[in-house]
Order: sequence, then structure tokens, then C-alpha cells
Amino acid sequence: MDAVTFTVRDRAGRPQSRCTLRVTLQLSGERILPDGCRVPCFDRLQRRIITDSRGLASVPLGFSFEGGWKAQLAALDLETLALTQSGDTLTVFEPPDRMLSDNTPLWGPTRGKNGPVALVVMGFDASNAFTATQMMQLMARATDPLRAAGGSVAILRFPNSQLAPETLAPRLRRAILALAEALRDRVAVVGISTGGLTARVALADKTLPVRTLLTYDTPHRGANLNPQLQALIRRYAGPAMIKPLESPIARLILREYASEIRWHRRGLADWPERVLCSPWAPLNLPEWPRWCRTVALSNGPRQKNNTPQTLLTLWQPFRQEHVRASAHDQQPGSLLSGLAGFSTALPLGLAGAKIRDLPTFIPTESALDAAPGQAPPTDAFYCLPDSAPSLLHDQLSEEAARFLLRQLLL
Repeated sequence: MDAVTFTVRDRAGRPQSRCTLRVTLQLSGERILPDGCRVPCFDRLQRRIITDSRGLASVPLGFSFEGGWKAQLAALDLETLALTQSGDTLTVFEPPDRMLSDNTPLWGPTRGKNGPVALVVMGFDASNAFTATQMMQLMARATDPLRAAGGSVAILRFPNSQLAPETLAPRLRRAILALAEALRDRVAVVGISTGGLTARVALADKTLPVRTLLTYDTPHRGANLNPQLQALIRRYAGPAMIKPLESPIARLILREYASEIRWHRRGLADWPERVLCSPWAPLNLPEWPRWCRTVALSNGPRQKNNTPQTLLTLWQPFRQEHVRASAHDQQPGSLLSGLAGFSTALPLGLAGAKIRDLPTFIPTESALDAAPGQAPPTDAFYCLPDSAPSLLHDQLSEEAARFLLRQLLL
């Protein structure tokens, strides 16, 4: 195919006609060259589109392609759309009902409210491009039923999510106060990933009108990122990936960083033959608040190990090389998804790169703030059964969503 075609509908299934949107396509397959040769293709394309009267949109690729694709949509007006994808149909979310302080969008009943109030707090975003409505998409399995029960959901998105929790906490405090005042009720705070760290810092203020703190796959005890993969990112990736790796929140949560790297030539490119690791300083977080209910969720099991063998494959002329899994990568826990599109633009003869098996990022014991065999320091917790494979860091399973919903309804 030389174009991707899809239908855009609203939550009720009605076609969205004459919509001007920005679409981001993630391709995964092969590019077919004019001479018939095939090369791996994991391109990320951005295009501006306008749907027709039937809600159809077509995105020309500019080359012949065979494989799968995923799409993300955004409206040109801030925080108007998010989407889910099923085959070639993209379903959008509605715009928020109102904006609170610091441009915090609110979905749900703002008058005659009879359900709980939840404030979802974003975590680390390497590109700072994740929108509030995309966060609604991520949490939809829990927040849609909450809203159907008369509840309200607000989303706190930080302009720069790479700052330290102490820097972001004042904005979270203001959002909690504004939401509680607008709906005249106490708030349940749901911290996604490092958003849970920001929430713990903010809730050192015992006067905040918060009834429940829920952290979702939050690195309370730090996160793992394969040191060889760190070395490759620093050497071959662009500033858009290197800068987040050096950001205050990355320095806070990463347990170790690549140091004293010994490079070895592989074809036309250098390769991290030996990587020594140095630890960052451990996290110094406030104690869990005891004046409100606390809940922790993990996307991994407590016992079963992950066993990835190959993390990254580089295509070079006449050969392939890969990063081996480290001990950290075999710990129970969540998997890293944000770097799945890591690629290089032909530096030093490299033809391309792809993560094959995703490494451990936030171990279960970090997300639950408790080692195996220890009781988490929360009123309730959820993790996957030991027989279940770990989920990606940005996935919310149906079972976890039901657990989260029950906690929000308490």
C-alpha cells in the first residue's frame, strides 16, 4: 500500500466529517523499493488531514509499504480529541466540559454531581507531547464507568513533565484545591507513573481535601533502564531522546547510569563492548500519607521473572548485533514502551534499529514499594498474578481497571 486510510468516529459511532486533524502514524513492516527489494521500516510520520463527508481520511506515505500501522490523532485546538484504534476505525473522545486552574480540563458532571471526583496526574513524558485527552484514553477502562456513575474526572497535564516532583507538586496542590472547590467534594488523586511521586510530595500537605491517593505503576523505589541501551541512546540518538535521559526526573528515578563505556568497532559503527554502571542517589520521598486512603497498582507480577534475550537489533551491512538482557531486565515488573520506536538516521553506516524484546522498566517491588514477601505500605494494592506476563508500562488491564474503579467508588 502507498496510503493509510481510516474512519474517524465519535464515541456514539457517528462519522466525524470535515475535521482538520494532525495524525501521527507509527509504521511497522517493510518498505518496498522501486527495484523490488525490501528493507525494514519503522517510520514515524506526521501529517495534517481533513476527513471527508463520511469521516474517511487518507494519509499518503510517499512509498510502497507492507505491514501494520498505529495512529494517533490530535485536533488543532488544544485538548479536543483522543482516540482508540480498532482496525481501521479511530474513535475520538469528546472535548472537556470546562477548564480549571492551570488549564486543567474536567470531564463529567459539573452541576448536580452525585459521584466521586478523580484527578489523574500525568507522569514522565519524553517528548512532553502526551495530551490530557490521551491520558483519558489510557484510563478509559476505569474513568468511563466512573463518569457513567455520575463521577467527574479531571486531568492534570504538566507543560514539562521532566521536572522533579518537588517542582511539579505546587501545581498539583493548586489543581486539587480548584477541583475540590468547583465540585465541593474531596478528591481522589490518581498518579500515573512518576505522577505518583509528585502526588506523594504534594500530599505532604495534610490540609489538602484528598480522600484517596492511588499510584499506578509508580517507581517508588526507582526504575531500570539497560545500561548498554543508555549508552547507545547517548551516542546515536538525537537531542529529543538524550535530553529526557538527562532530565531531573530521570536522574531521580533511574537506579544506575552507564559510565566508563568501552566502544568497539562493528562494521562502520561503534558498539558498547563493555559498560560499567554507577548508581544514582536513592529516592528520598515523603512517607505515605496516613490521613487518607492509599492504594498502589503494578503492571507486573510479584514473583515470575521476565526473560528477554535480545533488547535491540541494529541492521548493518552484512551483519546484526544486539544488546544482551541484563539482570535488571529479568526482574518481575513492567516493560518499557516509550523507546520502542528508537531509531537512528544512518549514522556511521547504521541502517536502522529496533527494540525486539522490551526491557524491565519499573519493577513490581518498586511500583508496590515493597519487596517480595513484604506487605506494601498501603491500604490496598494490585499486581498481576504470578502466572501472568507483565504488561507494558502504559497499559491498563481490565482487571486492574475494575480494581481501580472499586477504589474510586469507596
